[in-house]
Amino acid sequence: MIVKGKPSREEKRSLEAVIEALERAIDTITPGITAKEVYETACKILEKRGLRERFIHGLGHGIGVVVHEPPYLRAESTTTLEPNMVVTIEPGVYFNRLYGVRVEDVVVVTKRKARVLSKKLDRVLESFT
Repeated sequence: MIVKGKPSREEKRSLEAVIEALERAIDTITPGITAKEVYETACKILEKRGLRERFIHGLGHGIGVVVHEPPYLRAESTTTLEPNMVVTIEPGVYFNRLYGVRVEDVVVVTKRKARVLSKKLDRVLESFT
């Protein structure tokens, strides 16, 4: 995510909620969990923060031969996550004509949990000009 200028209190609150949804979703990933369950974890966090209706897309998708491929982490997904699957986790909330907040990590499912591959990248780039 890129922030231009000083973020408002509401923008900061939205960013914190999206990051919490991202981190909780990643924490739930284990072999055998369904993509839908990971999606629902993020939704619950955004619901708790009053932002569920602003989350208007899927949570993520697989990466492999092409950039966007199965498994898709959505409400209707029946895919079970397995070791060595690489997926994005990218919750976002949007406020028409005002701003949007989206933060993304790329993870690989290991034998026990998810390992973040994008860990060394900054999630938020700030520009105060």
